[in-house]
Amino acid sequence: MSMTALIRNLGKMSNLDMFIQENQQSDEEESFEENLILGKLQNRELILMEKVHPVIFLKAINQYKKGHNSSEKTNWAVLPQICTALENGFYLSFENIRPTGKRFLVAVEISKSMKDDIQVPGTFSLRAIDVAAFMVTLAARTEQHSDFIVFSSETPEPLSIQSIATIEDVIGRIQHIAATTSNSASDASWVFKYAMQEKKRYDAIVIYTDSKSCKGHPHPVEALKMYRKATEKEDVRLVVCNLSCSDMTIGDIEDKLTMTICGFDSHCPQIIMNFVHGIL
Repeated sequence: MSMTALIRNLGKMSNLDMFIQENQQSDEEESFEENLILGKLQNRELILMEKVHPVIFLKAINQYKKGHNSSEKTNWAVLPQICTALENGFYLSFENIRPTGKRFLVAVEISKSMKDDIQVPGTFSLRAIDVAAFMVTLAARTEQHSDFIVFSSETPEPLSIQSIATIEDVIGRIQHIAATTSNSASDASWVFKYAMQEKKRYDAIVIYTDSKSCKGHPHPVEALKMYRKATEKEDVRLVVCNLSCSDMTIGDIEDKLTMTICGFDSHCPQIIMNFVHGIL
């Protein structure tokens, strides 16, 4: 069984009692199957050889912790040893991501809808904050030249994220800032105004939003034009990840250097990297 197939079938295996539960464990009792599976999930060489993407682990972690599949027809006891093995494998899999070497500004919207437990189309085991925090963690661990901010209707606040940060660290940091902000409509133009104020020349700006931000002046499309002009860098690329799949977008659909993604799945990180590289 491939690593990806193994990861996706952990819930079924738990449902079939292939793993020893905590109240069943003893010093003498061990499960050969469990030890084999736990070993594979944390096997660095195997993870690298099969090029397992961190998104595969992330989706599995969140789904497994729910104790049932998406249809709720299959249920299982959530076992801590499986969760730990998945989390260890998750961070090992970051080595499969090749850095672009580009200069990034990653911005996360923290409006009310982004803070709600709304599932993201394309990966229903994840919330919007899970996806945004994962992509921040991914950039922090793989891209040396990345800055991070959160924004709403006020001046953006920098996110100080270390290269060894965990996704739990990032979620906690975002939620802490979000708890002190208002629930009014967000202003995405602040992302570009912030970049101009800081006098930073980015190769790509990536925004994670629900695209419902409509308050403020100028419009984000015009703010991006102003940023390109101010930095004398007309090839700045913009990626808008619309995590709610609304019928609105803050990006210019006529701009070949702007890409809007609706929802999120395991292909999105590579699509973003290809776009930033100019392959798409």
